[in-house]
Amino acid sequence: MIISQYSSALEINEAKGKKVIYNLLNHSIGMIRAASYAEAEQGYALQLPKDDLSVLIDMDVLVEDKKDDREKALYYTRKSPFSNPVGYLTILTCLDCNLKCEYCSQKHFMNGQKMDATRSESIAAWATNWIKSNHLQHITVSIIGGEPLLNMSPLNIILPALRRTGAQITVNVVTNGVLLDTEMVKKLVNLNIEKVQVTLDGDATTHDQIKHIRREGTFQTILEGVERCTEAGLEVDIRINYPKRKKEQATNALRALRDLKNKFRIQVYFSEVQTEPFFCSNEMANIIPDFYEMAYGMGFSIPGPFGSLLCQAESDHGFTIDPTGVVYKCYNSVGMPHQQLGEIVDGRLMVKYHAVLNNHPILDCLSCKYFPVCRGGCKHMRQARNLAPNTRMCGYDNYQLAEQRILPLYIGSLLRKAVK
Repeated sequence: MIISQYSSALEINEAKGKKVIYNLLNHSIGMIRAASYAEAEQGYALQLPKDDLSVLIDMDVLVEDKKDDREKALYYTRKSPFSNPVGYLTILTCLDCNLKCEYCSQKHFMNGQKMDATRSESIAAWATNWIKSNHLQHITVSIIGGEPLLNMSPLNIILPALRRTGAQITVNVVTNGVLLDTEMVKKLVNLNIEKVQVTLDGDATTHDQIKHIRREGTFQTILEGVERCTEAGLEVDIRINYPKRKKEQATNALRALRDLKNKFRIQVYFSEVQTEPFFCSNEMANIIPDFYEMAYGMGFSIPGPFGSLLCQAESDHGFTIDPTGVVYKCYNSVGMPHQQLGEIVDGRLMVKYHAVLNNHPILDCLSCKYFPVCRGGCKHMRQARNLAPNTRMCGYDNYQLAEQRILPLYIGSLLRKAVK
């Protein structure tokens, strides 16, 4: 037997003398001796020392040959959307915001709507039935807006209902961070929310020009909110935006975070404003690893550079719900009438357009190492560009760069955090 072609073998400083194996199909991680890895590559996996063999078996990375490896990837690609015990809910509590960022991708549908108690109860009833009837075991809930902290009351109805199902519920909130005062952080803790994401727009000077309230900057206010969250035990993701070809604003923003406490609870990632999504732009991909290496050196955690075999839009158990109960498959589709799945009415999902449920993985890409995390490109991007469902959108060079330069930092930060 051999190790799956959909695996990365890394040598990192935190695990000297070992090969760290990361499987792109199931995202399992394990460490074995470097000599054992060389033997496994030659097809002698079953002859390895017992402890190393046990690691590979537990990771589920051993296959008979390359042909069977591709068959396995094809099997899980077809199976996962319909037999996954994990559900994904993205809930927009309001279409309102306390900031007016010029580049905001949501400004075309920001109308001030807020989810009311009646709608919250209807969504809670539907979600309860959805979890139980599909025997879901784990639900990842993302709370977004607009600015979701402007309307927290739906969470007092929806989250307890989800938890009463007995499923494991993981909740994160995406916020601009301006409202993270002491009282708000207490509310998040009381709601058992585990993670908060905030965004900084370049360095302090640039950020305060973009995100201000009555001409008062918000950069320092957000950093103070981050400190309150980590001190309360919450994980924090900080997204640093920077304008096109002005990477110094990202590095300056990162330097401004140097004195934050509890860096092991803070994950930093970067995004160029008004460009393609993560790792779709070659220019962007060439710059981003430098940022992550700098962040890692400062003690911050690094996010995993690869998505799972299944994104929310492709999962049969993934939904985005706006404040009025309209349902989409992808949060990037909110506000696009032709991308609606349907609407939740009186605790029931009334499906409107079944076309958005269909998936079209590009099977010609099966022989590519990065097929499990790419599958030929983003479904939403193909739809947004009116491309045929079988149009391939290859990002091989960018995924390779992520594997070589960012994946080792991600693994290293996991090991470093385990020590904490």
